[in-house]
Amino acid sequence: MSGKAEPKVYFANERTFLNWLHTAVLISSTGLALMNLSPNSGASSRTSIIAGAIMIPVAILFMAMSLWTFVKRDRMIKNGGEEFQSKMGPILITVLLLGALVLQYGLWFAENGSDVSNWYNKEAQVSAQ
Repeated sequence: MSGKAEPKVYFANERTFLNWLHTAVLISSTGLALMNLSPNSGASSRTSIIAGAIMIPVAILFMAMSLWTFVKRDRMIKNGGEEFQSKMGPILITVLLLGALVLQYGLWFAENGSDVSNWYNKEAQVSAQ
């Protein structure tokens, strides 16, 4: 890319940055909801708090990666760089998010067991006793 970059290039970089931040806010909101809206006692409360605590660092890493990518691309635009695509960043973040979700489901299955009949009627069984 030679010469001065068009304004649409700067706006595209900013739009991408804002979209990544939006995703990070959604992930952190999910984590905070899991932590704050969990039952008051029992194993379910502990699992929800752990799951929420896993999501918050993932969201922070999303924010850090988006800021790093934005600054890197901004410098490349100003200096006339050619390669704007990040090849490993989105893959690593996706693997991290997938790992967090698998860990959360693992915690949930460890608490509730693999018997499907126990999943839906757990509260009814507790109140009946």
